[in-house]
Amino acid sequence: VNDHSVRRIDHFGDISYARGVSGTWDAWFDLIEPYASQVPYMVTIGNHEYDYAEGNGDNDPSGEERFAPSWWNGGSDSGGECSVPMFNRFTMPSSSALSNSIYWYDFAYANVHTIMLSSEHNCTSGSPQYAFLEDALSRVDRSRTPWLLVELHRPMYNNEKYKSDYDVAVGMQGEFEELLVKYDVDLVLAGHYHSYLRTKRIYKDTADEENGIYHFTIGSAGASLDIVDLYPKDWVENFTMEFGIGKITVMNSTHMHWEYIENKEDDNHGMVTDETWIVKKA
Repeated sequence: VNDHSVRRIDHFGDISYARGVSGTWDAWFDLIEPYASQVPYMVTIGNHEYDYAEGNGDNDPSGEERFAPSWWNGGSDSGGECSVPMFNRFTMPSSSALSNSIYWYDFAYANVHTIMLSSEHNCTSGSPQYAFLEDALSRVDRSRTPWLLVELHRPMYNNEKYKSDYDVAVGMQGEFEELLVKYDVDLVLAGHYHSYLRTKRIYKDTADEENGIYHFTIGSAGASLDIVDLYPKDWVENFTMEFGIGKITVMNSTHMHWEYIENKEDDNHGMVTDETWIVKKA
């Protein structure tokens, strides 16, 4: 940010891990102020800001009913916050009457159109969020913004062998993967798992260069890393449990460069340990 090589920061959920401790929010904002005061800091909601297991949602600023399908594993991960602190600390853009504050919205920045979703809310056909997603995808002008990204907290694809989260991923695939494929989304970015995953293009849980979408998980910026077994998947390109962040450099309307940069305190700090080119389908 300070050398102007970074023009925007996207943080997809599990923002401060305050879990009801207001001082943690204050300390976290002190940490990001030097950067968030210079460039747009775009956020999505995560389970540690939103999820609650008790009550009727009267204090939920999203105005939506609690989401609990058979494949859901949400609990009380927000420590009672129910997104109230995050809702009152961030203001995100709105380009549609169907958007909902910090929960789901979309925006164009340079030649990239980004759609932010909430993995903690109802995403099924007929829900307000699904209606927003369908509308947002249909409004994208690919002549002005040829790149189309979707960002949410929980990934639609990951290879960690954590059954309840895996069930959520499969559930989301069934609800809106076809919609993302229909509108030719280039890349889905997510967090939640405390690891790094870069995939091949995926469609219906199979590597598919013609119909698929890239799904990258970057959940390893600072919280303790996961230690789990892995599912064998043919679409895994790179998986690592090392602290780091992702960086996208949009070169033009057909080429985008991706880097994974380690941020642990050792000789690899700041080192690019994974990179690839994302090239538009012919």
